[in-house]
Amino acid sequence: MQYLAMGLPVRDIKDYLGEDLYCYTSEENLSLFMKIRPNYFEDWNGNTYTKLNNREVFNFFSDFSTGQINKIFITSQRDGKQCIQLKQSLERLFTIWDQLVQEPAEEDECQDNYVFIHLIEGLMYFAIDQYLDHIDEGGPVHVHSSRFGTWTSLGGMEEDEPYLVYGGEWEYLHEGKWDDPRENENQLPYMLTTQRVLVGENHQGFALLEPVFLG
Repeated sequence: MQYLAMGLPVRDIKDYLGEDLYCYTSEENLSLFMKIRPNYFEDWNGNTYTKLNNREVFNFFSDFSTGQINKIFITSQRDGKQCIQLKQSLERLFTIWDQLVQEPAEEDECQDNYVFIHLIEGLMYFAIDQYLDHIDEGGPVHVHSSRFGTWTSLGGMEEDEPYLVYGGEWEYLHEGKWDDPRENENQLPYMLTTQRVLVGENHQGFALLEPVFLG
C-alpha cells in the first residue's frame, strides 16, 4: 500500500527554534511514549551499544540506557519541574545522528546501526511532540527518514535526513484520489499552525513527499 504525506526537515526546525524554548516532561512521559510508539524502540538491546567504537556515540547510548531525561536531553528546572530545552536537545541528537550516518557500518553491524538511527528518530519525535503538547498547538506528527528505507515508501526526502511528517500517512482512497491534508479543511489549519510554530512564516513549510511505487 502506498501513501501520501507532508514532510518538514527536522534540521530546519532545529535551526529555527530559539534558545529559550522548552517543554515540561518526565521519565514517565518518555516511558509511556516508548510504549505507545514501540516501533522506534522495540529493537533496542541495552547491551548493543557496548560494541560502539565512537566514544561520544557510546556515551550517548549509555546515557539513554539509564532512562533518565536529564542524561538523554539537555534539560533545565522551571517552577520545580523538569524541562527539555528543545533547540539544545535537538542539537545534541543531531550530533549523534550525523556521526551515525557518516560512519559506514560493516555488513554485520548494519542492523545495529539501524536500531541506533531509528532510536534517534524516536527521540526527536518525542522532543518535538512534547513541545507541541506543551504549547497546545499544531497537529499529530511523526519523524521518519530515508535511512535504510522506510515502510512508508515516501519519495522526496533528502538522503539521510530526518523529517517531521505531519499526521502520519494519507492512504489512497477508493474514489481514486489521495486523502491530501492540504485539501482537508479540518486538517489544514492544524498543519499550518504546526509549521508556523516550528519553522516560522518565511519557511516553505511542509512539502509533499510523494509515494514511491515499487514494482
